[in-house]
Amino acid sequence: MIDTKESLLNDLTKEFSENLPSAVVEHIDDLSNAGEWGVGLEELCNMIYEYDVSVSEIQYEKIKKLGRVMEMDSSTWDMLKELVS
Repeated sequence: MIDTKESLLNDLTKEFSENLPSAVVEHIDDLSNAGEWGVGLEELCNMIYEYDVSVSEIQYEKIKKLGRVMEMDSSTWDMLKELVS
């Protein structure tokens, strides 16, 4: 089964949910459920950066892969490089 943009975004959101406020997670889930996956990924990246959440290399690669699948500009996730540990 091929993962959909929605399921990939939902998986990423779950991975970071313990390190972000629940209201942020709910907002990203709402965006995903509304089919706004690009906006959801952008919001997820912004919140990870704003809350200075540590990002694993694997998580960063997942974010980058999803962004590329959605043909988003790499500036959406590039700022997270400094958080990769």
